[in-house]
This record gives sequence, structure tokens and C-alpha cells, in this order.
Amino acid sequence: MRGSWLQTYIFATVVSANPVLSAVDYYVSPELIPGLSIVEDEELIPEMYAGHIPFAGDRDGEEISYFFWKFSHPRQYSDSLVFWFNGGPGCSSMDGALLESGPFRVDADGSVYLNEGSWHNRADIVYVDQPVGTGFSTSNLESINYDEDLETVTEHFMRFIDSYFQSFPDDLDKELVLAGESYAGQYIPFFADAIMRHNAGLDDDYVKYKLKALLIGNGWVDPSTQSLSYLPFAVEKGLIDQSHPNFPDLLKAHEECQNAINSKGSEEKFSYQECEKIITLLLKYTKDTSSKVDENQVCLNVYDYTLRDSYPSCGMNWPEGLQNVPEFFSKPGVMEALHLDSEKMQRWHECDSKVLEKLSNPKSRPSVNLLPSILESGLDVFLFNGDHDFICNNKGVLDTINNMEWGTHSGFSENSQIYEWYHLDSQTYEEQVAGYVKHDRNLTFISVYNASHMIASDKSLISRGVLDIYMNNVLLEVQDGQNFLLSADDLADLDNDEESEDQDDADDEDTNNEHVDDETDNEDLDEHQSEPKPSDEPPKSFKRFVVVAASCSVIAVIAYFLYFKRFRRKIRAILVDPNHRHDAQNKTVSWADDLEDGLDFDIDQEMGSSGKPTPGSKKKGSYTSVPSNTVDESFELDDF
Repeated sequence: MRGSWLQTYIFATVVSANPVLSAVDYYVSPELIPGLSIVEDEELIPEMYAGHIPFAGDRDGEEISYFFWKFSHPRQYSDSLVFWFNGGPGCSSMDGALLESGPFRVDADGSVYLNEGSWHNRADIVYVDQPVGTGFSTSNLESINYDEDLETVTEHFMRFIDSYFQSFPDDLDKELVLAGESYAGQYIPFFADAIMRHNAGLDDDYVKYKLKALLIGNGWVDPSTQSLSYLPFAVEKGLIDQSHPNFPDLLKAHEECQNAINSKGSEEKFSYQECEKIITLLLKYTKDTSSKVDENQVCLNVYDYTLRDSYPSCGMNWPEGLQNVPEFFSKPGVMEALHLDSEKMQRWHECDSKVLEKLSNPKSRPSVNLLPSILESGLDVFLFNGDHDFICNNKGVLDTINNMEWGTHSGFSENSQIYEWYHLDSQTYEEQVAGYVKHDRNLTFISVYNASHMIASDKSLISRGVLDIYMNNVLLEVQDGQNFLLSADDLADLDNDEESEDQDDADDEDTNNEHVDDETDNEDLDEHQSEPKPSDEPPKSFKRFVVVAASCSVIAVIAYFLYFKRFRRKIRAILVDPNHRHDAQNKTVSWADDLEDGLDFDIDQEMGSSGKPTPGSKKKGSYTSVPSNTVDESFELDDF
């Protein structure tokens, strides 16, 4: 049936002057990627496909081509397919592939080396340059017709995936996850809404896209609310205070933003210039004008407020390694290996200012307006945030959640569940603090400690734990009424952790059984050695029955305790919905399906005045005190 649908539906929606390419035509040979030839273990090198996926544009004769680069594990089949988008708007998703969640990093010579925290080890992942004009995505006409509204961006993406699945039909069987960061917080909900409407318009006999979840990192989903978070967040983090001579100017800008939002009436704008002014002033007033300060330490880095940059870049030169990516694409043979014509394609640059300028969204409202219906449909939405980000900070995202109504409540309800998250290092076997997780009614918020706007850049292995939480590759521990999640570099370590716990439980059970047997034997021995009993004593057979029954009761109690402890430790799912209901179809959260009734979790765990658990370090078997925060030094909203 799939082949028939592909031939009728896709051919009806895709108009291309070029023949349809199959997966083999997009195959990328590892030998042609500089740096991979020295990797000894071939299983560490992903299977790769890349090139242009063409589809019909909006003008006569126009053909738009989106560039993609797909990675999958060479030996392990995955039933999940992740589409990844960087933001900007106008920033290439090769940022994701080569600086963040992808399998490679680029050295100063322009050669790649492996990223241990690559997401392709958990799921197939496709990095897409979009909208048109971003990265290597282009048009066959001389001038690019840049998208002006998210409605057009969404229509083009739907045409793209129609064409993609024509070339990769086997991927139609996979569960679809939309992931990305920053301005992708607009793209992803729009794309999800379009996929849902696409599926609803098809008969059951047709193949539908198996969309399961949205993973949005440091997302720009609600411009108004998030803009109003800048000043309070800056004060909270000590970046500026009321004693600053320019603080009244910041208060005035904040008030003007709020007034603009309040006076919108029925003509709500996508964003307001009054609100965009706040961050510009903050960067200006927090400059370090001391003559002793290095030029690259003058300005606050908006993507990690603990770092500094030159002014007015303020983060544009970050992260470390960004300057190496153009060198990689300029290496002889790389473009050809990725099925790109180096003579026709412009030199790669991270972000395109024209995409940003044109995408003004005169018709669309922000994606936060789409999220309630998406959640109520049963899809899982994950909003994960690096807590050192300023431009899409935790406060702004949490305020957005609290203002949003879905289901029967606004924001997180009293039934929301909170978990402290630890990550198991496969080298040291230490469980290190990673962040905290809060969940309610299909929505999960994850705060990643000591991480920036680009979490996967400076916290690579831990960032993959976000995907593991969605995919249920985690353990749940309950200690003293507190709930903890454990993810790991290597999933085998979780299995070993379970087996070790099982063996400890088994040893304890054997020891207890031996102790009970010894008691029983001693009773029998005493019975045989004792003097004859008076005739009014119970018969020996009755006394033996009482001893055996008591022993069995003790064994049963011990076995029940050990079984419950063992079973609770082995749960590979989290976040119980107290109502066991997430939508009208009784759909449960995908990563809580196997959780049994009867486990008593403290879902109202107090997280302190900040609303989150105190970060700490944990070694195997115990949770200890808070370590000093450390930052691994390592861009996207292109214009402030």
C-alpha cells in the first residue's frame, strides 16, 4: 500500500525537473571525509547520506533544494527518526551536525573528529538547512525568494519531507521526532501542527507520518513573555542591580514593552520592537569599560552569561570551534562527498542575515499559541534549557509554561512531578548532577545545569540524556522519598547497574534464607534434646507446624521487601500521571507506559526557592553535597 501511496501522493505534490534519487544516490563515503581515515573502529563511524532534496517552489519554474545530512548507527537499527533544526532564523543546521548533537567536531585544520555524545547512537538523525537561503539550501532561480512568514516556511517543510520520504521510503516506518533549538522553537510547533493536519486529512488506508514528540532546546517560543524575562533574570543573576545609574532606563524599556503587549487588542503582533530594545540596552549598560579588560572580555555573552565577548558581538564569536567549520567545507573533495556542486554553491557561512530580515511573520502568531492543542493531542513536548543561557533563559521559558493553558489547568498543576537528574560517567562510573526534570500532562521541562544556549556543544554527553529521557533509556531511583533519574554515557552501564543491584538483592535474600533455615534447624535440635513434656503441652507436630509457619511468614515478608526494592530500582520509566490520563484517548506518556500502579512517589517534592533541586555530585550509592559550579568554555538569534 505504501508504494501505491508514494506513487500517487508524492508525485502529485512534488514537481522536479530532475529524476528522483534513491538513498544510495545520497550515500556519503567515510573515506572522503577528512579525519575519518584515522578512526580504527569502523563501528564508531556513522552511516551517512547527504545532498539536496528538491521540491516545487512558489514561482513558475522554481525548484527549491534543501540540504540535509543524515547520520545513523552502522550496526544498530533504530525505529526513531529525528529531524534537527537550528534557529536564527537563517542559521545552518550544520551547527548541530558539527558543533552540537551530531557525530563530529572540527579541528583547526578542518578535519573532523568524533563526538562521543552524538545523538545518532540513539536514533537516526537528519540535519536540515531551512528555510531557503539558509546554509546550502537554495533555489534554481537567480534570485532567492526568501520566506516572509512561518506559514510559508511550514508549507516548504511539508514539501521537503514529502520528497525526503520518496527517497527514503523505509523511514516512513520510524517514529518521528522534531528537535532543535532557539528559533526552532517557532519552526517545530508549526511543523508538528502541519503534520497533524496532514495526517487528519488522510484516510486510514494511507501511510501517515508517525510523529511522536517535540524536543525544543532553549526555544524562542513566546517572544513577548520571554522578552519580559530579561531584566528580572539579569537582576536575579547579579548582572545588574538597582544601584546602576542606567537602571531607570532599563525599567522604562521594560514598561514600554509591557504596555505594547497590553495594548495589542485583537491585532496581536508576532513581536514588538519595544521588547527587542530591552536586551540591546542590557548589553550596552553591562559593558566593562575598564582599560585593563581585554577586548574580547568587554561584553556579556548572551548565550552563556558566565562568559564574555567583544562588543558588539556579545556571543557571536562563540562557541569555540565555530571558526573551524568553514575550513572543513572548504577542504578539497568535501562538497563533492556531500553531493554538492562546489562551483555553484557559495562558501558556507553560519547564518544568513537576509533570511532573518525577510522572516517578519506578518500573518503568523507565535508558536506558543499552537502548543496547547499539540499537547492535548497526546504528543509529548520537551522544553530543555541550559541554565546559563540569557537570550532564551529558564525564567522566560517557565513563565511561558505558567501562562499557557492546556488540558484543565494553566501551567504546571499541583500534580506535576519533579525529579533530580544525574548522569553516569562511563569512565569514572560516578553519577554526576545533570539538572532537574519537571513533568505534567505531556509537557516536560528539563533544566540542564552549567549549560549554555547550545547545550550539546558544552555538555555533549549530558545533552544526549535529554533524548534518553524521552526514549525511556533511564533508571528511576527513590531515596528517602525523593525521586532521581539516572542516564548514562553507555546504556550498557545502566544494565550493569541493574544487574549489580539484582545480585546484591539476591545475596541479601540468600543470607536471610540461610538465617531462617538455621533458626529452624536449631528449633528441631532443641526439640530432640529436650526432656519429655507434660501431657498438657501441645503435641510436637503442632509445635513444628507453628515454627514452620512463622518462618515462612518471615521469609515472605523479607522476599516482598526485597522484591519491591528490586522492582522499584529496575523501573525504566518515570513520571506517573496521577490521573493515568493525558488526553481524551487515554494516551499515557510514552516513557511512563510500563510504570505499575501502587508506587508511592513524592510528587510534591520541594525544590527550594528557585523552584529546582539543589545541584550536587553523586557517587555510586550515595547523594552528597553541592560541588562548586564549573563551566566548560566552549549562536543563534543573529540580531539583537
